Amino acid sequence: MNLGRRQGHAPVTTDARAQVIDLSQAPMAAGWPPGLTVTGSFGAQARLVWSSSDAAQGSVTLQVRGGVPAAGVDLRIVRPLAGKLLVTLKGRSLRLDLGDSRMFSGMINLLDDSAVVIGADVTCQEARISCRSGSVAIGRDCMLSAGISIEAGQYHGLVDISGSQPQLLDRRSEVVIGDHVWLGTNAMVLDQCKIGSGTVVGAGAVAAGDYPANSVIVGNPARVVRNDTTWSRQAGEIHRSTHDYLAAYRAASRVPAPARSHEGEV
Repeated sequence: MNLGRRQGHAPVTTDARAQVIDLSQAPMAAGWPPGLTVTGSFGAQARLVWSSSDAAQGSVTLQVRGGVPAAGVDLRIVRPLAGKLLVTLKGRSLRLDLGDSRMFSGMINLLDDSAVVIGADVTCQEARISCRSGSVAIGRDCMLSAGISIEAGQYHGLVDISGSQPQLLDRRSEVVIGDHVWLGTNAMVLDQCKIGSGTVVGAGAVAAGDYPANSVIVGNPARVVRNDTTWSRQAGEIHRSTHDYLAAYRAASRVPAPARSHEGEV
């Protein structure tokens, strides 16, 4: 999933329901749209594309931190149907793209040249997503349980002292979570982690590394304990979203669907 970068980050897409808000002109004379709260100040080139429906009851708060106006901000937020989300912003060149969601609760922290992109139909009971000088990409139809932590960025430096002079270990941070991934309660996803589509991350797992699609991973550090397995939103039956995911996955991977069994037919 290519997030793009400002200078530039990919432009935010608008639709017929969208309201484009120039955050550098805040506060709005007419007040903020229902469900949106904004605190702090924004500098140049700061905009929000806000979409909402009559059914949406979720709330989103944008909070600028650090005492300096956030500039170069590009936000696209579809108001969740339910949930309470806090988005904190600090620095420049910050992007958030939050797609249609039935429920999204938690906190997203954007610091210094960061991008977070979350696909449509994601449900989140409660998560903390922190991104500093990096990117987080979460695919479509993912399910995030309570107590989720996703970290992309270094808040303290690592120093290599193997040579004659100490060297700061610096790298671009990135987390990529594919489509239709289930993060169990209290799961942690660490910097530089890539989780393949369809995968289940067990409760309390600490994911650090690359994990294949359609697998079950558990433990600290997380390891694969089962392959060729995905999940359904409903126990006791295969939810339509799982069928949709499998059809898309097989088409993209050019994997044929299993042959229909004719056992017992006359």
